[in-house]
Amino acid sequence: MTLRRSLLALAVLVLSASATDARAQVLPPTHTVAANVNDPGIATSRGSNLIWLSADPARRVGKLLVFLPGGGATNVPTDWTEFGSEMARLGYHTIVLAYRNEAPIAALPPAGCGTGVEASEAPPDCAINARMEILDGRGESSVVDIDRPNSIENRLNKVLSYLAGAFPAEGWSQFVDSSGVEPVPVWKKTVISGASLGAGEAVLMAAGHEMARVSLFHGWTDAKHGWVKKPVATPADRYFALIHAHDAFFARTCYAYLALELAPSCPLPKYTIPPEPIDRTNPLFAENRQPPFDTRLLVFNLDPFPNPPSVVVDPWHTSTTRNGWIAREPDGMASHFLVNAWRSTVGDSDADTRLDEVDNCSKVANDGQLDSDKDGLGDACDPVTTIPGGVGGTVPATLALSVVSPVTFGAFTPGLAKDYTTSTTATVISTAGDAGLSVSDPGRLTNGTFSLPSPLQVSFSKAAWAAPVSNDTITITFNQHIGATDALRTGAYSKTLTFTLATTMP
Repeated sequence: MTLRRSLLALAVLVLSASATDARAQVLPPTHTVAANVNDPGIATSRGSNLIWLSADPARRVGKLLVFLPGGGATNVPTDWTEFGSEMARLGYHTIVLAYRNEAPIAALPPAGCGTGVEASEAPPDCAINARMEILDGRGESSVVDIDRPNSIENRLNKVLSYLAGAFPAEGWSQFVDSSGVEPVPVWKKTVISGASLGAGEAVLMAAGHEMARVSLFHGWTDAKHGWVKKPVATPADRYFALIHAHDAFFARTCYAYLALELAPSCPLPKYTIPPEPIDRTNPLFAENRQPPFDTRLLVFNLDPFPNPPSVVVDPWHTSTTRNGWIAREPDGMASHFLVNAWRSTVGDSDADTRLDEVDNCSKVANDGQLDSDKDGLGDACDPVTTIPGGVGGTVPATLALSVVSPVTFGAFTPGLAKDYTTSTTATVISTAGDAGLSVSDPGRLTNGTFSLPSPLQVSFSKAAWAAPVSNDTITITFNQHIGATDALRTGAYSKTLTFTLATTMP
């Protein structure tokens, strides 16, 4: 008699048309520190410094992340609370710095350096001089007027020294180098990051100091003005970037990425540049992939919030990190696709809230960090082996199935006939002689008492194994047809599916 289903592995997945809540709530700043702390010469017009760190000391990774907000008269640290909160969740000691980011680099001469893709002729070094004065306050520029107290360097030194003295138990002193004339950051323990204007300033800082990582968000107006050079102080493999495909500076910022060895050539291969139509199904977009992304330059194409955008000239540019325009789930939280891209860009390759340097399985999401055999390699990528007496080994009967969730079709459009497709991945571990994967009757997506007329379709890239297998990744594809006359009820449609991995040869 053939033994059927003597060993089973089950995975239950809720599939929905509105993304499930895979993100934690936005955390309030741990501290709000006045910009002029320890230095009355610092102007307070750009708001206060916002500080985050994990409430759980065990989650702190011993790295400082400094984020420089984007430029503009209305852009202040409180516009980046969702991003700052997420950085603390990853374990960083996080500073969102208040600095003189109202600088008019993109203003027309003589007030600024102009909006041109190329550097202006008079003077051709306008942008770099302005940026250097913003950074060090030493009078390099004719279009900005920033003294030493108001420079990024001084503002960062002062707030970091204050935190080290005021909150000694929080560990800020590990990031302060007091060996020189004035305290400065320990750059090798620092992730320097920024948005737009702030991204360009981060590039300059990384050119002068060896950073732990450089994380660049948004494009920037003067990216092709010739001042971005091949990395020296900070190695090229520590630079990472995230940009929206519709960002008005996408094409020109490619040349900065090229200099930083983030891009192979310009225009960036396999991407189209507006006004040419952008293919939303481009498999290179972050929202069409699963982490780990295995690239240092990520491009995404999510709709800004609100949609359609009507608040700023370039909401796509702004939507990469700034609170008011980032893409959102139906429940109002930041898009999980965008959050995953943030995490990857700052050092969490599999986007499981565990930075690679402390993740015991950095290529497979495993927030719980389970390590049954205590060998330092998480169970998610390490089949557990028991060795009795040191003379042999046994392998326990194992059928394991894990499915990456959440999975969403996004928003259904009423009155439009369309086939919606989404997918996820599943990982199979089997010590059996054979194994087969099946799914419960998909049925129909429901929203309360309402059901879609067309049934949900589920398919596997692979569903049978004739031998043991470890961490075999397959694709599960979901298809949902919506007819032009289908009545759609406001709200979220969902369906709970049960996937079964079974064997007849345990």
